[in-house]
Amino acid sequence: FGWSFVLARLQRRFWILRGQSCVRSYIKNCVFCQLRNAKAGSQMMAALPKERLLSGQRAFYSTGCDFFGPIYVTEFRRKVKRWGCIFVCFSSRAVHLEVCYRMTCDSFLEAFFRFFSTRGHAVRNMWCDNGSNLKAGANELTKCFAGAKWKDVVDKWSARGISWRHIPPYAPSKGGNWERMVGLTKGLISAIAARDHYRSINTEELSTYFKEVEGILNWRPLTSVSSSSNDFEYLSPMSILNSALTPSVLPGHMVKSESFRDSWKTSQLMAQEFWGRWQRLYLPTLIPRKKWNFPQKNFEVGDLVLLREYSVVKNQWFRGRIVKVLPNKDGRVRCLEVKKPDGSVVFRDVGNICKLEIDLND
Repeated sequence: FGWSFVLARLQRRFWILRGQSCVRSYIKNCVFCQLRNAKAGSQMMAALPKERLLSGQRAFYSTGCDFFGPIYVTEFRRKVKRWGCIFVCFSSRAVHLEVCYRMTCDSFLEAFFRFFSTRGHAVRNMWCDNGSNLKAGANELTKCFAGAKWKDVVDKWSARGISWRHIPPYAPSKGGNWERMVGLTKGLISAIAARDHYRSINTEELSTYFKEVEGILNWRPLTSVSSSSNDFEYLSPMSILNSALTPSVLPGHMVKSESFRDSWKTSQLMAQEFWGRWQRLYLPTLIPRKKWNFPQKNFEVGDLVLLREYSVVKNQWFRGRIVKVLPNKDGRVRCLEVKKPDGSVVFRDVGNICKLEIDLND
């Protein structure tokens, strides 16, 4: 109940001069109270990564991937687990889904190769979380093809320059680009499965469900639908997936009358119109910030903190000391490294750190 409750109980027996300030000062410096009431840190929302704002690129040029599940299916009268692997394009918001039989590195690589063969030939940037299968798969691809001598392998992988980036551990907000699509996918799978009255499905049916969900997500409008009778088309991920809307050449601004004379100008005009609408209608929707609107005081090297652990109760969280801060381009610290009592150093987001106002060693 805070200082008011403590002061009220004390005043039943004693009259304390300047009691309010004395009690508040004592509670503020109480070690037990700090450990019990410590709040996780936060920082003003960072600017969108440049990959979210690129126009004129093929779908899945920058892609985020993640696993979700498990989903229980029936195989030979027994229940088994299956997982989904989702790939989300940063600019067009297109979605690609694959069924995975296990949560292993091999299963992820199989899903990645299927995705790459179908849609991923334009991939240059891959983003994912710190799942052991995802990190192992990224490292495996990097090691296998970095020193390859075969020309076809080198041309297919090394020359493409696919880079892998991992968000901080236990920070799903850093991967909100694809986490939102995971939530929509789960809801749609439940809705489609409900039409079969929740009967047991097999892996083949699950693969069909995934493709139905993929089609629904890729036909969703990216912007508000116009009420004008002259607008028959709306902006959706399928607009770029079904057409070659990448401007291969930029000879200047196209006008509609030129497209009737040369067929190559028609395709260029389509690309120009799509990306023009994408910049005019979709990009402004990414500007508003729904939370984390105000800057907070940065964490500093040497601060004593609590490490938030979701699997244990709060009074058992580890204490640590910040040994390195990683400020962004705007000077705000959103990621840092913390040294634990056993000497190990972990990489964390500020949302998983609770700062202590006093030093327990004093």
